[in-house]
Amino acid sequence: MTNSPDATSGPTGPLSATAGTATSMALAIDAIAVLLFALLGKLFHNTDGFSVLGWLGTAWPFLLGLAVAWALLMTGVVRPAPGTGLGILIITWFVGIVVRSIVNVSVAWGFVLTSLIFLGILLIGWRAVASFVTRRQPTS
Repeated sequence: MTNSPDATSGPTGPLSATAGTATSMALAIDAIAVLLFALLGKLFHNTDGFSVLGWLGTAWPFLLGLAVAWALLMTGVVRPAPGTGLGILIITWFVGIVVRSIVNVSVAWGFVLTSLIFLGILLIGWRAVASFVTRRQPTS
């Protein structure tokens, strides 16, 4: 993968960083996935009513983690390889949990596990779908 925001070179597949999409598209979908994760959590677990600030308060540590993961990839610290998408998931989750635990002083173990599962479904799930779709498209 090159540092161009629309580069699509590098490994493809459901665990790759871009799953055959443009780099900028993969990053945007990842950000949407993290925002969706936080939105679903707020909608299902907030008994005080929904607020945009509360939603973004839940999302920002994981968005920071996502930014760290993509910065490592884009600067070449982490090389694109099969499985890099899994690395993006782990870094996003780990940084998000650490930052959230520092800011909130503690984090429930149930949230630690649930966040990994749901971020995994969203971040790896879209890559699996994109890999399937790009594999089935005829080449010209």
